[in-house]
Parts: sequence; structure tokens; C-alpha cells
Amino acid sequence: VSMIVPSVVGSTPVENPGYRFVGWYLDAECRNEVTPEYGFVDDATDSATYKFVPLATKVQEMVNPTFYAKFEEKTVTINYVAVGPENLTGFGGINDNQTQLVSQSGIGMVTGQPAGATAVPNGAFLFVGWYDNAECKGNPLNTNATYVPSKTDGTVWVDGTTYYAKFVEIEVTINY
Repeated sequence: VSMIVPSVVGSTPVENPGYRFVGWYLDAECRNEVTPEYGFVDDATDSATYKFVPLATKVQEMVNPTFYAKFEEKTVTINYVAVGPENLTGFGGINDNQTQLVSQSGIGMVTGQPAGATAVPNGAFLFVGWYDNAECKGNPLNTNATYVPSKTDGTVWVDGTTYYAKFVEIEVTINY
């Protein structure tokens, strides 16, 4: 008696931007992870090369086997920084607690929406706008004190993106 052993090629998962490959599974819900008894999983450090090659003998035991690649959305951190006049302090801060740096982490790289932040000036200082550069040069992204960044559809958030709230000293002219 001779047995025909099927030819097995395997598959390499392809990550879309903003997602990372988690592993190979036996079910569509991705609850039952593929173990070595089912085949060879290349566990190279570069997840783009995680190729799964089922064992021909195991494929024979299964009826029309399907293996599932699981992906999870990557997360990022978005920062908000208060920038005041050089060598001056007490100009204001971010949100009610007046901190100079607020970080929002765990934002989905593809589907996430940052909560945003509010620039709060103090005393003789004025908030003038939100910028995408530490020097606060060029046109502001927004001049409202509360800023909730957005991204274009089809793009991803970049980890560590920082927005800068610029504060200036209020100039007072006294005429005699």
C-alpha cells in the first residue's frame, strides 16, 4: 500500500502599515496557537519572515486545513510640549495641571485618536498656537487653545510625534 503525501509550501504573513504579526493559529478566532507538532514556524527576529510550513503528515490528518495569521494594531505615544520665551518660566503649561510635557500612550497607530491637549497661559503670557516643530517656526497647525490632532485617512500615527504649544509674553505699552 502506498500513500500520497501532499506537497506543502507554507505561507509568510505580510504586515500592513501599523500592524504587527502575532502568530499562527488553527482557528479563525485566533485562540488556538499553532504548536511545533503542526509544522515549522520560522521565528526569526524580523516578523515579516515568520513563515509557517505545515508538516505534510499533519495536513494529511486534517480535512482541508486552514491556518490563520493573527495581526495586532501597533500603538504609539503622542506628546504635547509647552514652549515659552527663552529664559522665562511660569508662562503656562498643558492642561489644567500646567505641566510642560503631556504624553498620551497606547494610541492605535491606524485607528487610534489622541485625546488632544489644552494650552493654558499664565498671567502676562499669551498662547499663540500649536506647532509641529520645537522652534515653533512657520504657520501654526492650530491657534485654538485646545488641540486634537488628526491624520489623513490611509496614514498611520508616528510614534513619538510631538506638538508644541507656543506661549509669548504680553507686551504692554505705557504712554505718558
